[in-house]
Amino acid sequence: MCIINSKKPIRASQEEILFLRKHAPKGLWKMVEFRTKRTKAQVLYQIMQMPENQDLLIIQAVREILFVVTGLVYEKQ
Repeated sequence: MCIINSKKPIRASQEEILFLRKHAPKGLWKMVEFRTKRTKAQVLYQIMQMPENQDLLIIQAVREILFVVTGLVYEKQ
């Protein structure tokens, strides 16, 4: 199942968040802020601190924008 096209956002594992952080191009977090209407602090908190209660809107936006910009998708191994 591709998590990019899923109707309901799925929680991200710690490995997936590390993958997203590693492959994030310059300006990705700004694009996520613009798309989700969240503040910079909220976006960075979700990505850098990896809280238990994730904001799925932010996580899904990061997945989609990363796929569009770089073509990369996290595949569970």
